[in-house]
Amino acid sequence: MYKVLGKLRTQYWFWFIRDQLVELELKERIDSKRLEKLHRLKENSTLNNIYTMTDLRDQLYKLSTNSSLDSDFDDNGSKYKNGSRVIPDHSVIFVEEILPGSQLAYKNGPKGLFSVIEAQSLSLTVKLIAVQLLELFNSKFEELISDNEDLKLYNLRLKNCISFNTIVDLIDLLDEIIEYLFPENQWREPLYVINRSNVKVADFNDEELFKPRYFELKELFPIIISHAFFRAKYFDEINYLSKICYDERYLILLNKMFLIDKDFWLFLPDSIFSVEVQKDSSIKVEMKGELSDLTEGEAGIKNLFYRAYEVAHQYL
Repeated sequence: MYKVLGKLRTQYWFWFIRDQLVELELKERIDSKRLEKLHRLKENSTLNNIYTMTDLRDQLYKLSTNSSLDSDFDDNGSKYKNGSRVIPDHSVIFVEEILPGSQLAYKNGPKGLFSVIEAQSLSLTVKLIAVQLLELFNSKFEELISDNEDLKLYNLRLKNCISFNTIVDLIDLLDEIIEYLFPENQWREPLYVINRSNVKVADFNDEELFKPRYFELKELFPIIISHAFFRAKYFDEINYLSKICYDERYLILLNKMFLIDKDFWLFLPDSIFSVEVQKDSSIKVEMKGELSDLTEGEAGIKNLFYRAYEVAHQYL
């Protein structure tokens, strides 16, 4: 796992833990006022003073008497939440013992976003995105897919392409499905201007966002970010990634839903002459005295997201 995603991973891991503990509390007998507050927190993870660090620590203590875990959250819980401290591996392992799935959440991210970003081949990247989309389809099969012939066919085609490893067909299919779910999205069109106010995440109204057909946006948008990253990395469609992140404002929604700070996606790109880049064997760069395209490794991640930021903000 790359260090460059450490802060993002830690925040999502913290959100996952808190969300699981909130779910446990919702199953208990609580008063209507507390119930309403917890549901508000489920909709907007950035709200403060609803589920405090004391609440979290006490709930963890009920599940485990590991004193080192309690003291860790006493000392560093707020830092994990804010991403100012990266969670150490041993804490991830300790929490996994009492909240199964938290370690996988730390590794993969929402809808596999971190795994897609770190994938080191085109075929693996495409499969990871397709599997997440298929899992979403399967989770909605009875209530949604089974009565929709188009979605049912897409579901079948996804299964076949994944099973038979037809990567070229899978790339085309992902494009087709996204165009079907977000008709007339214009994400591949030139980006002329972004006119977005600098709204606080807690006050962000996601009702104004471009919604997909059939699915809730919160179920789908991390997959769309993954797909945009894939198109930027392998087809140089930086414009696509820029639109998704900044025009559609899905990074703000990622912040609101999962605590992942939108500002942590602005990575300063590495120079091809830096020691870190020259040590990274996954990067193949022609040394011509200019910054070449860096698409692999940590430097590649930084470069792609920085370019997406620059494309969006050169118009502001």
